[in-house]
Amino acid sequence: MLIHGNPFFIVLSAFVSSPQPAHAATIYVGPSEAYKTIQAGIDAAVNGDRVIVRDGTYSGGGNRAITFNGKAITVKSQNGRQKCIVDGAGWAGNGFELKNGETSKSVISGFTIKNFSVLVGKGGIGIYCFSSSPTITNCTISGNSDDGIYCNHSYTTITNSILWGNASGEITVEGTNPRVTYSCVKGGYAGEGNINTDPLFFNAASGVFHIKPNSPCIDAGSPDISGLPETDKDGNPRIVRDLVDMGAYEYCPSGLPTIAFGVIDGQAAEKRLNQGKLAVLQASSSAQFKRGLSREIGSQCRWSVRA
Repeated sequence: MLIHGNPFFIVLSAFVSSPQPAHAATIYVGPSEAYKTIQAGIDAAVNGDRVIVRDGTYSGGGNRAITFNGKAITVKSQNGRQKCIVDGAGWAGNGFELKNGETSKSVISGFTIKNFSVLVGKGGIGIYCFSSSPTITNCTISGNSDDGIYCNHSYTTITNSILWGNASGEITVEGTNPRVTYSCVKGGYAGEGNINTDPLFFNAASGVFHIKPNSPCIDAGSPDISGLPETDKDGNPRIVRDLVDMGAYEYCPSGLPTIAFGVIDGQAAEKRLNQGKLAVLQASSSAQFKRGLSREIGSQCRWSVRA
């Protein structure tokens, strides 16, 4: 239909009145943020949003039995699984619960999930999936008293993750099998690039999940580098040799220089040794590091713990 004999008016009116897509928001979670718990950040999000979780250990109410409520959002650690831990601290329940029809656009990325316990046959699972199809990537799930990931009629996608040392099993399935690729799974799991070999963490008991020089996870990551960041979670080049390493941390060549510290810095470094973050080889005013960790030194790799 023409209005006042002017067809251009119709086209322009339709263009102006058509709804415009909303921009996705980024919501931050952390002790100094408006949202203190992971669940609070998720509750504030809508489809398409990203929830970025600051460094720290998240325990207690709002950080257990975490549910997406069916939302197509990404929940991601800011600096990777080494620095962002969901710790059940022995609580009888599950870490994450995806049970509201979540799809592959519901993403959990870059967390260590540990220490969830069983009570009367319930709980103790790192990530529980029921009739949902979430994406789980770059996660380490270990030390839970039931399963690492439980999939009940859920086509879950798991990639570049490590599942090792959960009491009842790493991945338990009822119904549809998940798609698991380029992951280290104790006991093995069918899928491209998966391995069943001890990942050789520096100190798993202390939550230090950087890999040792002889780790089977080196050069074992996915050859599909689309969307791959330029650096790993420590800021090292994401690909140092031929292929990306499995997990969140890239192995760097040995032979880093000796770094001199003042007395105060040396004392601070010694304290951090107990956290598995630094290896102080001389207790005086200098420290030498063999493998990269947290602070930039030079253009290639960073400090590290001694194997």
